[in-house]
Amino acid sequence: MATAIVQPADEMPFYVWWKSAALGVGLGMLLFILTFLLDRYVMRQFACDSVDVACSAATVSAANVATILVAVTGLFAAIRIQMFRPLIVVVAGALVLWGLGGWVAGLSWGEQLGWEALLYSLAYLLFSWITNFTRTVWVLITAAAIVILARVIFTLVA
Repeated sequence: MATAIVQPADEMPFYVWWKSAALGVGLGMLLFILTFLLDRYVMRQFACDSVDVACSAATVSAANVATILVAVTGLFAAIRIQMFRPLIVVVAGALVLWGLGGWVAGLSWGEQLGWEALLYSLAYLLFSWITNFTRTVWVLITAAAIVILARVIFTLVA
């Protein structure tokens, strides 16, 4: 007689972990591309008249707008790959990585692309693992604690 192996309903399949990591890499690359395009063709056209201070803030503003666009894209992609609680993963990832374009602004384009892809991949893996907890209350508390801790650390370091 054949035995059916049933996976628990509250456990994310292993292939979704790989998909969430690949999604993070893709979103990090998309962030790099959108930041570059928004900085060069939108923000600098409006901000860089003769004031150097406004021109230096154009890259950070472009990265923040790109983060919002990447989060919306990431939400639809996370739903598509059937990630558990995708809204929590996307919002927490965007909050933790807010300002990433400004952090890597002084690096070469290859380093920027690599760091953004790596950090987005790690953030999506971390929050995908957290959303695998069975109780939603603990998921929200843990995600909020990590977001607050990361923002405090990034504020102190920067």
